Amino acid sequence: MAAAAGGLYAITYTPYDESGGCKTADVVLSDLQSIQAKGFPHIRMYSTDCGQLQTVADQAISLGLQLTLGVFIDSTGFTRGYSDLAAIIAWGKWGSVVTINIGILFPYLGSDE
Repeated sequence: MAAAAGGLYAITYTPYDESGGCKTADVVLSDLQSIQAKGFPHIRMYSTDCGQLQTVADQAISLGLQLTLGVFIDSTGFTRGYSDLAAIIAWGKWGSVVTINIGILFPYLGSDE
């Protein structure tokens, strides 16, 4: 996928509020509309927690945005990663998915797993 007019390609989005909780679907939609209005055609997600496949991915698709999905592997090992991957496979809406990153932050967690 090429960059949009103005050279913008993607922005990372996580649906957490100031307290670390999950934003509502309405707030996420408003955020995504603002991101799109700024010229970003692509959203990068790090995981599937907070219902991100429904609250972020589905709404991003409805706006015509492309997606990079993430499978997060944390200090618990691959349990979290398998859970994220299973959720993505079950969700299965591949038309707007450009890539899936698996464990991209794992080397920085300081684990020997």
